[in-house]
Amino acid sequence: MTSTYTTSGVELIADGEQSGAWGATTNDNWNIVDRMLNQAGTISLSGTTHTLTLSDGILSEGHYSVLLFAGSPSGTNTVTISPNDAQRVFFAMNNSGESVVMSQGSGANVTIATGDSAIVYCDGAGSGAAVVDITANFDFISGTAGTNGNFASWDGSGLVVDSSVTIASVNALVAGTLPATVSVGTEDTTVGVVNVYGPATGSTSGGQINLYAGADHDTNNDFYTVRVSSEDFKVEDDSGTDLLAYDFSTEEWEFPKGEVTVGQPNSVAGIMRLRGQATGGTTGGELRLYTAEDWEVSVDGYRMRVASDDFIFERSVDGANIFSWDNGNSYLQFEQNVDLATGVVMTGDPGAIVDFLIDEDDMTSDTATQAPTQQSVKAYVDAAAPTIARSGLNTFSAGATITYAHGQGSEPDIIDGWLECVSATGNWSVGDRLKLPTSERNNLYNGNIHADATNIYFSMAINGQFVIMNKTSGYSFAATSTNFRVELFGVWF
Repeated sequence: MTSTYTTSGVELIADGEQSGAWGATTNDNWNIVDRMLNQAGTISLSGTTHTLTLSDGILSEGHYSVLLFAGSPSGTNTVTISPNDAQRVFFAMNNSGESVVMSQGSGANVTIATGDSAIVYCDGAGSGAAVVDITANFDFISGTAGTNGNFASWDGSGLVVDSSVTIASVNALVAGTLPATVSVGTEDTTVGVVNVYGPATGSTSGGQINLYAGADHDTNNDFYTVRVSSEDFKVEDDSGTDLLAYDFSTEEWEFPKGEVTVGQPNSVAGIMRLRGQATGGTTGGELRLYTAEDWEVSVDGYRMRVASDDFIFERSVDGANIFSWDNGNSYLQFEQNVDLATGVVMTGDPGAIVDFLIDEDDMTSDTATQAPTQQSVKAYVDAAAPTIARSGLNTFSAGATITYAHGQGSEPDIIDGWLECVSATGNWSVGDRLKLPTSERNNLYNGNIHADATNIYFSMAINGQFVIMNKTSGYSFAATSTNFRVELFGVWF
């Protein structure tokens, strides 16, 4: 008979075989067993694949109990355990810089991220072989550290750490440091709870968590402390100064530094919500402003609050309203006399409703205590502005009458006209205007203007003419329709 081999590669010598050579085979077997029990081997990885061979009867890297993955793989490296019928348990530590995927067949694989470790079992099921992460199901920690005995154990509901154990001992359990992220509880399944207790029942010093800005936990590094003092919750800086506190007895939050910023500049709008007691309640959130060092009701101060749907600004000491917004009627109500910045003093009785605006188009009330609305000012100005009607340019001739239908339905308060140059002459330019010469100046040569509720008229004398002066030289000449036109206008107030 020939020798056979276990699933771990140990040679089983058949009866009557290897006469006189058992020593060498037995030594090889014991070396294999020793490697599987005690030895760690460095597995240098490159590229993206590696075959971890477990040879029958011959020492090989697949016999190591502890696999130390190293090297410089170019990406995630798949380590295939061969043959696929070998059964092994490996303690694997990945320091290769890339993830390692341990595989044996078409069954499940185990991925070990760089910097992580795992205990894996290869089931040797042939082509469908699977690799199982045994540590994935660990839910307790226990162990010993020197003379401290059990320094961490699972009591069925939580992790219990012996108070006499130093942090160095606990760190020894987790290979020197805790991971960067610690999860407590199971996502969507179990609520995570971390209890940090005080030294004794009734003690004023409670548990605390220190958060450091530096690389270690020396006291010379900047850090913040979250702790309990008596029944109060506090956040402190490294000098022990309170930054944030919750007073359990008054059920109030305190910001001892005196400044709170909500939102981020040029990024996120700040919103502060002060809730009411209950949906539909008449007592809403309020903001109190004090002039002294505390918040006793005897201290002068003011508060802004909501009552039902109304906004109220009042004195803290006696609750007297200063002003309020009546949401039902949509107006501001001033409960005290108000001295406006403009110098106008509202002297109505406290409690009276004062309306600062008046919407009155004709301004007939002539009030000295109310400002008109923009609409009423515009309406008043539009109504008070004079109406001007213009005839446009007309030709003229001796003995003729120019008639302009103004369409206003009443006789104008003012009538007049002008000559406008339409062709340059006598140093007058196109567009130049001069007052129309009428009978008031020279009844013999010119004409006159009159009007009624329908028309404005200009009648020129039979032998009439407009004698005007040269614009620059002072010589006179007669204006004609060739160079000038007549425009009439009326004004109504």
